[in-house]
Amino acid sequence: MRNLASWLKTAVESMDEPRLFHRFVAGIVALALVARLAVFFYFWPTWVWQTGHIQDDWNKLAINWITYGTFGFHPGEATIRRGPGFPLLEIPLYLLFGENYAAWSIALLLFDTGTCLLLVLFARQLWGNRAALLAGLLYAVHLPISYYNANIEQFTSVLPLVFLWFYLFSSWDLGCSKKWTPWALGLVSGVLMLNKTVYLPLALVSIVAIVWLKRKTPQFSTVCRQASIVLVTAALVVAPWTYRNYVVGPSVRVV
Repeated sequence: MRNLASWLKTAVESMDEPRLFHRFVAGIVALALVARLAVFFYFWPTWVWQTGHIQDDWNKLAINWITYGTFGFHPGEATIRRGPGFPLLEIPLYLLFGENYAAWSIALLLFDTGTCLLLVLFARQLWGNRAALLAGLLYAVHLPISYYNANIEQFTSVLPLVFLWFYLFSSWDLGCSKKWTPWALGLVSGVLMLNKTVYLPLALVSIVAIVWLKRKTPQFSTVCRQASIVLVTAALVVAPWTYRNYVVGPSVRVV
């Protein structure tokens, strides 16, 4: 037991060595891929998509958008119940694989493996090597994440945006000098809302909180200007889809 504890301590401490960082990252990404493929094959008999049905009919949104030019669950019947984020990720899958949903599932798992790498890279910029590697390791072996991604759900397109949003927001909060940070944060906030509207209050409340917390600092006027940039940029990103929903809304069938 003492030897195991000693080994774990040495392994964790070695994460801070720059020369070993890339090796650790490669190992974590490989572990993430193996874990995801293991989930894919372990639950093979249970995947609903083998019947041609996808949970919440996400596939129909992408297929009807491409085939009939209608963003809806039925040809010629538009919907405002879903955002376009995840269907946009599904469209290339449909163009490449048709309705072979096993291929969709594997592709989304590969995409999520890339999300694990993004998490490591973002966390490293904020908190250093050790925190980044530990975060990546936990994400790699978090089996529910793998399951949801393999099940072909919106989860896949949201997570990388969430990580990017927190990275940009944290950088802004820490006083990042890069002038493009508020613009990028606004852009990602808008895209995140188009994926899932539940993130609208998250973005608004977080920005208001930053302004409130920095109200007595010398940088307050700068923070207010940057917060305005974030909000306006996010609004511009969401505006076209909001207008589309306003136009389509009266014709949407209530079921």
